[in-house]
Amino acid sequence: MIGFSWFDTIELCVTHAVRVVAKAVESGAGRVSATDEQTEEFVEKMRKKVRSTVFASPRCAGSNTYYINAQGDSPYLRPTSRVESILSLRKALKDGYEYSA
Repeated sequence: MIGFSWFDTIELCVTHAVRVVAKAVESGAGRVSATDEQTEEFVEKMRKKVRSTVFASPRCAGSNTYYINAQGDSPYLRPTSRVESILSLRKALKDGYEYSA
């Protein structure tokens, strides 16, 4: 399960966004797109991990809360530790985006 707070999550995401923009500027790119392959890989990995959490338990089935939407997905829950998240963001920065003019 997540090993850090909402504020840590925001900090990680903003830092990552700044790094992506900096890389775009450095390379002269005017456009950045997440690759379909990396996005799908990340989403599937998160969905698989969340299946082993309380949010995927039968007691939460049919819930429509902050954590679980009407489709049973938990889009705001990152079921990883801070270290796993940092490593994932590093991987994404390396080969998760396409930079173009």
